[in-house]
Amino acid sequence: PGIELAAACHESNIQTVPIPGPCAAISALSVSGFDTSAFVYVGFLPSKRGAARSQRIAEVSAECRVVVLYEAPHRLLRTLLDLNEESKGKDRNVVCAKELTKVHEEIYRGTLAGAIEKYKAEKDSNKLKGEYTLVLGPKVDDDKTDEKEGRDIEEKLTEFIEGGMR
Repeated sequence: PGIELAAACHESNIQTVPIPGPCAAISALSVSGFDTSAFVYVGFLPSKRGAARSQRIAEVSAECRVVVLYEAPHRLLRTLLDLNEESKGKDRNVVCAKELTKVHEEIYRGTLAGAIEKYKAEKDSNKLKGEYTLVLGPKVDDDKTDEKEGRDIEEKLTEFIEGGMR
């Protein structure tokens, strides 16, 4: 039930934070609000522009499951731009996390386009520091809508309680 509760919190603008865990990928997944019952861990993308990086960006963008990858601050904006371009106008959801469970923890939740706007401003002001964990939300199928979408947190909590959760 943690997946649905985290998602409901995000929808209701209730802050969620991770507790220290085994690694940044798992900590970021735990607060993403995405269905993490199946995900793909990519690690770092190839750093140099070229065929290998383009191929990997295409594979990541085509993946239907949640994708977790790491990125260095000096490549963050380029990666977000590449992912957004490969998404061909379908603005995919993303969580960008850094310094999880530490004093300067930062978690951005939104779309690729929103992340680009945010981190472009931070790059211009020289604020991009620290390694980033990116959690790319599941690929959205235009022909299907999530039947749970739009339910507010009270409905979800009621569902948990009625299902026996205490």
